[in-house]
Amino acid sequence: MDPTIILFILIALALVAIVLSALKLRLPATILAAVVIAASLGFGLFIWIGSRGTAVVGTVIAAGGVTLGILAIALAWRSKEKAPVVDSGAPLSTLAIVGFILSFVVAVAGLIVSYLGIKDTRANQKRGYGLAVAGVIIGWVSILTTIWLLPVLSQWLLYSAGILRW
Repeated sequence: MDPTIILFILIALALVAIVLSALKLRLPATILAAVVIAASLGFGLFIWIGSRGTAVVGTVIAAGGVTLGILAIALAWRSKEKAPVVDSGAPLSTLAIVGFILSFVVAVAGLIVSYLGIKDTRANQKRGYGLAVAGVIIGWVSILTTIWLLPVLSQWLLYSAGILRW
């Protein structure tokens, strides 16, 4: 079977898991996402080991399936907390602003500071909860994208340099 067909099937299953998590069906979404993660890793590894010519495809399938599976599980088990209600004259949380900006530049630092910004807005009745949540989301997306693209780009560089051959 063509690897791209399997990639599309895994992406479709991951999207179904994301829809299930949006419908608040935690257990089915988690089970389906776990299947997608396991299948992506297994099939990606199988392609990577079995065929030198499609190693990049195997990496993309594995990384893409794992990323979407993790996203589905995270959406299924996300917090049900609502944004705090604060006065419009309340001060703006510096941690929320710094975390939001850092999440674009240094994802891990932005993620940590954004989590601290969420805590700061709740504990001290400050504005900026939305900025802090956006910083968390951007931080996680940046980290997952980096994890997903790193093997693909490294293989591409090794192939283009002639170190690895098709």
